[in-house]
Amino acid sequence: GAWNARTLDRNDLFGPPADSGGDGSCFMTGDGLGDVDGGFTSLVTPDLDPFGLVMPVVRFDLWLRLEGTVPANDRFEIAASNDGGESWALLEVVTAGTDGWASRSIELDPVASPTDIRLRFRAHGESEAATVVAAVDRLELLEWVCDDGVPGDMNGDGFVNGEDFGQFLVEWGSVDSVADFNFDGNVDGFDLGILLGHWTG
Repeated sequence: GAWNARTLDRNDLFGPPADSGGDGSCFMTGDGLGDVDGGFTSLVTPDLDPFGLVMPVVRFDLWLRLEGTVPANDRFEIAASNDGGESWALLEVVTAGTDGWASRSIELDPVASPTDIRLRFRAHGESEAATVVAAVDRLELLEWVCDDGVPGDMNGDGFVNGEDFGQFLVEWGSVDSVADFNFDGNVDGFDLGILLGHWTG
């Protein structure tokens, strides 16, 4: 039941009949001929860089088969770490199967920081009689964008340019400032990265 990056086979006994991204492959538990039994299996991403993102969000497609399961034993978990995997923050627990591929978006605010982020997908199949199969595809790190402005637009004209940069420099090193775009209490290089990342000219 271990995770594999594999090309899907329509003759598989378990798993989705097709991927969601259109390239014919995805990450999936098992080899298409069995499910997760007697424990859990984890898929951990490489480090993802959220630099410049004010409100980072992870978006992915999930295919999940949970049949004959006991929710306490058989489930799918999504967790995140901002310390290289030393500790994990549980973001979501899924105890019901999906009807085909389902798109999911999860805010990373509880663990978001200027450091890299790792994600962990874990399928639990501890009940021998249960069927637990999971697949993940089209993983993206995105940003929620609010309708009330563009990050870095300090004068509210809808653009991020030299005028905003000049105002930003005045706020450099201050605390509790409108130039604190990542809301960490300080105006520093991380906020500058956000401003430059939304530069319109």
